[in-house]
Amino acid sequence: MVGTGIYTAPATVFLMTGNKAVTLTLFFVGFLYSVVSMVIYLDFAEVLPFNGGELIYLNEITSHVSEPLPEPTQPPTTQISVQQNADGLEMSNLNRQGYAVLPPQNTETIATDRNQSQAKPVRWMRAILNTSQTWLARWVRPILGDGLLGFIIYSIAFIVFFNSGSNSLQFGRMILLCIDAKDSTNSNNPGETNEDQNKTSNEINLDVMRLIGVNVLTLICLLQYFSPGFGRVMNKWLAFLKIVFLFVLIGVADNAKDASDDWFVTHPTTAEQGNNENIGKPTKLAFAKALLAVLFSFEGWENATFVAGEIPAGKHHILRRGFIIAVFLVGTIYLAIVGLFLQAISWQDISDGHENVNYPPMFSQNNIRARRAWPIIAAISSFGSLNAIIYTFSRVKQAIGQAEIFPWSRYLKKDDKLQRDHDGPAEDDFLHKAPQGGLIAHWIMSVVVISASAGIPTTLEAVGLPGYIQTYIHCFFQGVLGIGFYHLKSRDKALWSSDTTRRHWFRRFLQILQSWLIVPIYIGLNGAILVINAMGPYKGTDGSSASFDGRGFPAMVGGILVIGIGYYVVFFGAASRLYEPLADGNDGAAPKTITKTGILKQQNILNLMRRANVQCEIRKNYTYDKKLERVYRFGRRWRMVYYVPGDTGYKA
Repeated sequence: MVGTGIYTAPATVFLMTGNKAVTLTLFFVGFLYSVVSMVIYLDFAEVLPFNGGELIYLNEITSHVSEPLPEPTQPPTTQISVQQNADGLEMSNLNRQGYAVLPPQNTETIATDRNQSQAKPVRWMRAILNTSQTWLARWVRPILGDGLLGFIIYSIAFIVFFNSGSNSLQFGRMILLCIDAKDSTNSNNPGETNEDQNKTSNEINLDVMRLIGVNVLTLICLLQYFSPGFGRVMNKWLAFLKIVFLFVLIGVADNAKDASDDWFVTHPTTAEQGNNENIGKPTKLAFAKALLAVLFSFEGWENATFVAGEIPAGKHHILRRGFIIAVFLVGTIYLAIVGLFLQAISWQDISDGHENVNYPPMFSQNNIRARRAWPIIAAISSFGSLNAIIYTFSRVKQAIGQAEIFPWSRYLKKDDKLQRDHDGPAEDDFLHKAPQGGLIAHWIMSVVVISASAGIPTTLEAVGLPGYIQTYIHCFFQGVLGIGFYHLKSRDKALWSSDTTRRHWFRRFLQILQSWLIVPIYIGLNGAILVINAMGPYKGTDGSSASFDGRGFPAMVGGILVIGIGYYVVFFGAASRLYEPLADGNDGAAPKTITKTGILKQQNILNLMRRANVQCEIRKNYTYDKKLERVYRFGRRWRMVYYVPGDTGYKA
């Protein structure tokens, strides 16, 4: 969660908005956004405790269960011996999947208590949602492919746009700022302009910056490949160091001299702009792109959900506790740093014709030691962020490959071939394996993005644009997950039949507040970000008029949707879906196997599979069997089966 963002974003946002009050407000909004996202994602992770994060969540909320489970079940437990839950119900009967089965005589009581415990407004809203079930079942479900369409769309977006381009470029930029720092200065005070530092920031060699970025990216990918365990340990130590650095930054900022700027003046004023056409004019909508910079600086809170399956069964509180501590601790520190920055730095300090966002040295009298030390600190933070991102993103990309829906899946899903000794059960072997295919895919796309930045003329825009694109696309999917949040309880009931009878009144109040106020605002904010960023005029990251055309953001999202829908229709539109019970030897009580046809017929001209004489079938279980590798590693209760002429399942 802590990268180089906090070392540059306050000045970047101030340059784009030109207003101190707006800058602080945007960071406060970013903090609240992260908190709400955390709450929503924790609910998803509790229902779906598997690796993959958003990939699994989007797949599940756009799918359905064709038949109810034959009996209520509890989420998996690591204890096989007889134990009791909060209601005193014995949970000794475990099926072969490790799920605790409640006694049948309690089923009706639990269902009744659950209904009585629900607040009337929630029941009223559910009644409205239930009236649309017939329409959804008839039209929407076939189009969604029972979750496959959402899986494909997110997979394409994640492979292409979720990379380490911005962090790698920031690392290279910080290293060069340290090397190129000039030994002369025009000021000994933190509140005055330093042209030397501004010129250094704008005169760094962009080709060398990209080269350093590719090298550090390659180094971390190799470290993750040869020793995933070392990557996890390094992540813990770097996280500790990054927090220490933030407290140091607060300390030096608190001792800096206060600036005299009015917090409500919008810069650049007419006098400050003069006749310089390169200085961007104040715009009312500049806050939207600035908010992308803020949200990107907070990015990383969701990384834990990408590897939630590595947390032991029944230990969800570990994820919840760590999540809450990280978001609130880092968010509070960020707000303190931004407030101190705005108190100590004036507009002229960062924009006097040579825009500079490397503000921390200004707190330390802008001397040569500060101008070399703070870029190194920021580079270390960037290195830690790269390590965490590569570890989590590569595993999600491996999960995408394991689904076998893309031509390159057999390469993407591969583990490394190195032999390592470790103590523990065989099912934990994957924790000591590197996701070889995911690492390669992540490295390739990050290098492509870094190379593409050569076409952007300004340094700060080139460094920040990959992050803006990723954040914009992420906001789209977070908005979809916000809508899908209202479908989460039905997923929980259908998959696990969780008991929610005895929840404290305050917990129920928070759930109502979340459903009726917080989540709708969250969905609306994501929608506003998507719309407003596409509206001009646009300002660059450095506050200049040289900016990426905001209409490119929705064009990319639209392109992802078009490509994803097209890919799904032509390759899997004719795929049949077979719903089957788990192979637990209890066929008498399990739901029957059901087969449903796809949205296209096999002979349809749009079905490209028929040109290769290949037929596809999606086999999906009604629940999750955590003994299966595709479940405990990748969080999928479905698998693809392909038939060619001569196979038993091939239909001529």
